[in-house]
Amino acid sequence: MAPASERNLRFWRIFFDCRGRCPEALAPVRTPRHLRLDLGEARPPVPLRNDTVSTADYVAFIRAVHMRERHRILEDPHAAQLCGPACSAVLRLRALEWVVRRFLLDPILPLNDCLLLRARYTEEALLDAIRAGMGQYVIVGAGMDSWGFRNPGLLSRCQLFEIDHPATQADKLARASMAGLAVRPGHHFVPADLSVVSAVDALVGSGFDPSRPAFASMLGVTYYLPPADLLSTLESLGSGLEPGTQLAFDYLLDESSVPALHRGLRGRTLSIVRALGEPMRGAYSAPEVDRLMDRAGFEPLEHVPLTDLAVRFARETGAKHRQPAPLFGYCRYRVRQPSAPRLASR
Repeated sequence: MAPASERNLRFWRIFFDCRGRCPEALAPVRTPRHLRLDLGEARPPVPLRNDTVSTADYVAFIRAVHMRERHRILEDPHAAQLCGPACSAVLRLRALEWVVRRFLLDPILPLNDCLLLRARYTEEALLDAIRAGMGQYVIVGAGMDSWGFRNPGLLSRCQLFEIDHPATQADKLARASMAGLAVRPGHHFVPADLSVVSAVDALVGSGFDPSRPAFASMLGVTYYLPPADLLSTLESLGSGLEPGTQLAFDYLLDESSVPALHRGLRGRTLSIVRALGEPMRGAYSAPEVDRLMDRAGFEPLEHVPLTDLAVRFARETGAKHRQPAPLFGYCRYRVRQPSAPRLASR
């Protein structure tokens, strides 16, 4: 029998190819012919189109599936409206959703829980920052995040700036419009190709006030950048944003930082995203991240163990505790005051 990861990838391919067998069920979905999810073949990146499933769509899909659970880590009622036509087709057909859960999602459930935990962690830190008076929130690589649609009452206290590729934002706005989700005052979309322009430069003219501290998040971004590009991005943020600005992000742990029990899942994760045309390019230990952030002008606030978050949120929500796969690090840093001391060399 083929390894579980290969079977999962074959199923995802079969799902996309099944329109010919069930055209009435998957009518909104156009078969993505460029997607051939074979473990030994990495496809080149392709522009986001309506007939593809991006990692942003997949994250929204995981949130939507999670909304079916009785006890939830994250409340996202709009995820099903933003996850794209292919994923929406799965959600509409309960039998197909069951098959996807059983053969695609359940084998990598510890990984999917990581996606929920990182969002819950970031949004709780954001709420603390808003209560402390921080009035700007920047999402670098916003994807299909729905915070602005879910929290219209907070937009008067904290303006939101979503930075992402123009094609991704066009898809998101089209899906939001079809779902009747209003873009309210204080919710700003900042289209930018971050391989060409920095996040700080992209914010120019968007209404963002660079003289005021902000809260920023960068989830699901760092590991897709080569280390040199990540450093350049962080240096831009560290030098271009006001001291006191907070940055929350996740990063892929290097293999030596992952328990041996979970290294197989780590390898399968890398294979899956590579097959989707979005290979992960950078992995780090926590001390390496500290040094990187120090060079970029940040000081550490916290590194939070994933297992601690899982226990805490399970207790708060009443959910049955599930052991997530510790493949990622979660942390917050703050833009350092110019006179603040740097980390001692390690």
